[in-house]
Amino acid sequence: MQVYGRYERAFSKMHVTRMIHLCEILGFMPMEMLFSAAPHLWGCTPEEARDTMELAQQVVSLPHGTKRDLLALVKKMVALERAADGAAAEMQKGEEGSL
Repeated sequence: MQVYGRYERAFSKMHVTRMIHLCEILGFMPMEMLFSAAPHLWGCTPEEARDTMELAQQVVSLPHGTKRDLLALVKKMVALERAADGAAAEMQKGEEGSL
């Protein structure tokens, strides 16, 4: 483990391949390391970032069939939300045009 001390003391930069290898050895997902270093990438607020990370960890632990079902559900939810956002924008345009 002496070689990893260079990274802990920031003497050397860690390349992605080495980071993945380290994650495999220590038994954790690369996203956990990235979240610890840059939680702002997972959300606009600390709470949103933690929720996003927890959701990702839960999804990773699901069986493949459940992941496929969840993916289909999420895609449907996104499509419905986009349609609702589009309808709201159209209604707002209509209201502004009639003023």
